[in-house]
Amino acid sequence: MAFLKDFGDKLQKAAGGAADKAKDLAEITKKNAEIARLEKNIDSYYTELGKLCYESEKTNASSPLFEQCSKISSALLEVENLRNEIAEIKMQNEVAPAAETTKGNFCPKCGAPCAEGSRFCTKCGSPL
Repeated sequence: MAFLKDFGDKLQKAAGGAADKAKDLAEITKKNAEIARLEKNIDSYYTELGKLCYESEKTNASSPLFEQCSKISSALLEVENLRNEIAEIKMQNEVAPAAETTKGNFCPKCGAPCAEGSRFCTKCGSPL
């Protein structure tokens, strides 16, 4: 009988140790998730701080941040130019179909110009 009691004690001790390890693992996982959330917030704060510094220092040529601010300004200008180019391409695509219309082809419902031979208005969808 002593053997079974000894075996039971060892089994209970091992089960208790496994439960403690599982609790520890859950606690560590929870803390790692909190660390990840805080680090994401910190990155957001750095970004916000950087934008504030940029706005404050972009025209101050004597600032130690001026060179970095100039790089950002150049990149922003390049983005604006690319967006303008995209807008021009879109406008050309909208103007091109209008050039294909003939003088008297207009939608009777909305008045939009329509290409000759079209069966429906490209603006409102009404039959022509």
